[in-house]
Amino acid sequence: MLVKKANSKWRMCIDYTNLNDACPKDCYPMPNIDKLVEAASGNERLSLLDAYSGYHQVPMAPEDEEKTSFYVGDEIYCYVMMPFGLKNAGAIYQKMVTIVFRAQIGWNLEVYVDDIVVKSLKADDHLTDLGETFNNLRQNIMRLNPAKCIFGVESGKFLGFMVSRRGIEVNPEKIRAIAEMEPPKSVKDIQRLTGRVAALHRFISKSADKCLPFFKIMSSPPLLTKAKDGEILYLYLGISDEVISSVLSYLSSPPLLTKAKDGEILYLYLGISDEVISSVLVREEAKQQKPIYYISSVLHGVELRYPIAEKAALAVITSARKLRPYFQSHPIIILTDQPLRQILQKPECFGRLIKWAVELGEFEITFQQKSAIRAQALADFIVECTLGAGALLIGLDGCRSEHALKFNFDATNNMAEYEALLLATGDGDQHRPKHTELEDPILSFLQDEIVPEDRQEAMKLRRKASRYTLLDGVLYKRSFSLPLLRCLNPYEAEYALREVYEGVCGSHVGARTLAHKVLKQGYYWPNMYKDATHFVQRCLKCQFFAHLTHQPAEELTTLVAPWPFAQWGLDLLGPFVKGVGGVTHLIVGVDYFTKWVEAWPLSSLTSKNVEDFVFSSIICRYGIPNQIVADNGTQFNCTSFRDFCSSYGIKLQFTSIYHPESNGMVESVNKCILEGIKPRLEQHKAKWVDELNNVLWAYRITSRTAIGETPYHLAFGTEVVIPIEIGVPSFRVTHFDEGRNGQLLRENLDLLDDLREEARLRTLVYKQKIANFYNKRVRPQTFKVGDLVLRKAGLTGFETRFGKLAPNWEGPYTVAEVPHPGAYILWDTEGNRVPRVWNVNNLKKFYP
Repeated sequence: MLVKKANSKWRMCIDYTNLNDACPKDCYPMPNIDKLVEAASGNERLSLLDAYSGYHQVPMAPEDEEKTSFYVGDEIYCYVMMPFGLKNAGAIYQKMVTIVFRAQIGWNLEVYVDDIVVKSLKADDHLTDLGETFNNLRQNIMRLNPAKCIFGVESGKFLGFMVSRRGIEVNPEKIRAIAEMEPPKSVKDIQRLTGRVAALHRFISKSADKCLPFFKIMSSPPLLTKAKDGEILYLYLGISDEVISSVLSYLSSPPLLTKAKDGEILYLYLGISDEVISSVLVREEAKQQKPIYYISSVLHGVELRYPIAEKAALAVITSARKLRPYFQSHPIIILTDQPLRQILQKPECFGRLIKWAVELGEFEITFQQKSAIRAQALADFIVECTLGAGALLIGLDGCRSEHALKFNFDATNNMAEYEALLLATGDGDQHRPKHTELEDPILSFLQDEIVPEDRQEAMKLRRKASRYTLLDGVLYKRSFSLPLLRCLNPYEAEYALREVYEGVCGSHVGARTLAHKVLKQGYYWPNMYKDATHFVQRCLKCQFFAHLTHQPAEELTTLVAPWPFAQWGLDLLGPFVKGVGGVTHLIVGVDYFTKWVEAWPLSSLTSKNVEDFVFSSIICRYGIPNQIVADNGTQFNCTSFRDFCSSYGIKLQFTSIYHPESNGMVESVNKCILEGIKPRLEQHKAKWVDELNNVLWAYRITSRTAIGETPYHLAFGTEVVIPIEIGVPSFRVTHFDEGRNGQLLRENLDLLDDLREEARLRTLVYKQKIANFYNKRVRPQTFKVGDLVLRKAGLTGFETRFGKLAPNWEGPYTVAEVPHPGAYILWDTEGNRVPRVWNVNNLKKFYP
């Protein structure tokens, strides 16, 4: 069986159930992932390596090769290298890499199966460490997958975590997987959500508290009821969104976890509630406490009735079991307001307490009365419901501006701080001075020789001031290109940019050119290029007259039909010279699976003609399709044709407006039909109707690259007899046996499913190659709801009034909805919906 991998390649999997049942279990211990991740952090340089084809680098013993046998068709094969699917494959491979890198593991390398990280405490030593690793790889003939290897980085993803010199961070992909989930509608959805949250439990304080409502639903699911639209709704209302929001709010600024140093003292804080016990292991550095590991567990059964002191003891024993390597190698100070030392060490304790005391006796544990948490290092660990926030702004002249904010929701300390910061920032912008001199410290130094009290700051100011001078009270900067550059304040800088950019002698140039022009005119201020970039980016005229973009903005989305004649693409082709019967257009239909083509000449473009074509040429011949894809023409996107499709249960899908690539199959067939008709007509263009069937026949019996077969063969299971076989009889015509012909045709039909499956796989590979080639040119551009965008003016006839002087873009519009990636529904400035769906290639971001 072929299984598609994450990199779009294929892996062959074989069912070795019987072989695995007969094999004894290899008890080689696998490394602890948490310890490997912690060991990989705290290094200046990392290289992340991936072994090529993993298990296939381990040779099989010759006498065991036949045990891996499998058959394909009538042929029998076996593996000479270790295949995927064997019970002991992981342990054997881990044993091999442990032997290969035994001199490096724990020193400058960590390895888990085929994931290898080369680490260096100092960046200067990294090449030496890599050289040692490559020597071991060469000596043992191990190969790496270059597409998955990353060399000489400061941070990277290892075993699902982001490791760097700073510590261990959450993998953003796991946060995105939770954020992009739909609200849970079933117990299975809730199990899926809690599973994703559980994968991040090390980073989430009180994770069990946050997910407790979900655990309750899974342990005793509430009643289900059916809504009118068929959606399953829980009577347990209002919980899901609240819990998801709280988790996502916490993960928006996840904590940075650090690793413990050998032998240092670690601190364990406990959190006890009615139904959950939690703890966090921290280390102290420079009088600041930094988290190492968060633990949380839900209480069950009799545990819910424990006294609070016994719950605290249970939190200690749970932490010790989960963090056993830390408890064994470090002294642990447990900070709690419960008398745990007296409870666990008193002679008369019995039952579970004496068992817990014995189990904790092997560790070096000290109990200490908890005081206030220093430096608020764990402020996000203790959740408080606050009422509001305040901000106080104090100016240089002593003026004060006080503001208060009251919340109508429960907020954590972090949330309150963010809200207060936003409040202060917004008010500060209103009070920002318009004419502040940016070089005040330099002016003070040059005029009065005033320097900061800090010695280093004073030296820095003297060095910086040596590049400046004062002339008649005006500050100038010594330049490499001109004698002196006048220093401007923000108000003067904005005036200079506007005058040079759009003044009488100005021109709408790029940001870099704009900054250079201002500089050459003899002016300077800090961040000139950054200010010029923002100014150019927000110029309305430049946005409307900007060059049209030709690079795709969204990766190619491939369409593959599930079975023959299930998905058809429709399009109109023309106009042509009027033919017999007054026909001027063609309606073309293409089956996405077999590439079979049907076409009708039309004299008028009406929805009734389209319905007749679908009924006569598609439904009556090949059955009712599952889906029809068409453009936004009025013949397709109308009430009549919608009702027609709905009456037969056909899903009607429309492509993005002015984006024919969305229905590329039909566009490709249209091109083939035109190329087939043109050479046949010569001077008699009106005879295109007579040549249509010949062109369609030629297309149907020509092998198509995507499927590797002719549409006729894939549709009917045999090849058609063509005229040349009558004029010059072929082998099958000469040796035609009427008696066996029927039997041969039935055998062909029996093999047709296999032929179609091969064509489907070949189509997938072909489309993936096309997508890979197309995606190399993609320049990603995405918008979210509420963003302002411009639309290509040429799509709506906006430029016809002005000819060559017309703008290239028009708008702005607001993104109202994102039906699927790369497609957008827009609102105009009055809040009215713009008709149809617009592709991202026809839009660009607008900067007000």
